[in-house]
Amino acid sequence: MKQKKAQGLSLNVIIIAAMALIVLVVVVSIFLGKAGFFGENTESCEFNGGKCIDAADCTYRLPDFECAEGVCCSIFD
Repeated sequence: MKQKKAQGLSLNVIIIAAMALIVLVVVVSIFLGKAGFFGENTESCEFNGGKCIDAADCTYRLPDFECAEGVCCSIFD
């Protein structure tokens, strides 16, 4: 009678799985970093069709967007 030998994971399978896990972690970290950058840009005055100018010169203010100086004013006045 022949004895069955135990089957285990080969070293190649373990190495490939480890490399795939590392690549997955890198891709996820890059995606999350870019997603945060995209979110910051979509909330800016300029991205939403505005321009940061002095409040006295603005006829149509975009109230939902902040400016470092002045107010966010529509460029389509």
